[in-house]
Amino acid sequence: MSITIERVNLDDLDLLVDWRMEVMEEVFSDRPHPLSPELATTTRAYYERHLLDDSNISCFAVRETGEIVGSGTICILEELPSPDNLSGKVGYLMNIFVFPPARGEGAGRQIVQWLIEQAEKRGITRLMLETTDAGRGVYESLGFVDTVDYMIREPKYHPEGTGILENGTEL
Repeated sequence: MSITIERVNLDDLDLLVDWRMEVMEEVFSDRPHPLSPELATTTRAYYERHLLDDSNISCFAVRETGEIVGSGTICILEELPSPDNLSGKVGYLMNIFVFPPARGEGAGRQIVQWLIEQAEKRGITRLMLETTDAGRGVYESLGFVDTVDYMIREPKYHPEGTGILENGTEL
């Protein structure tokens, strides 16, 4: 069955927020990060701002029947220019998600290829993403490589998933 990639616009905002929340449910299912109603609200506000200024490009993978089977996003960030990134623009791929019954049909690859094309049209050559073991092969086949130079600092979460801890105090 044929799958096409369609760019999301503000008319698709409700659906896009719903997809994002579904992605978060799956991604954070094994971590003590609680999904709050505020997350949907702040996600909506983010998309309202960034879909308009073209710093977020999102898409859906759609079967010829009209069924949406996947989604993806590229957040366009700006860092200080460097010898290996003169523009300072960075594309951060996020929410590459294919609904479980449709996995293995190529929709994920099509989403990532489409997002890479969108970045290239804007002169963005540095792309980053986080991956699971399940997605690693697709990304590697499209030219992504692991790096050991990247570190991250995240807030600590209460072991029972009841909130963020700051200096040992629950917020």
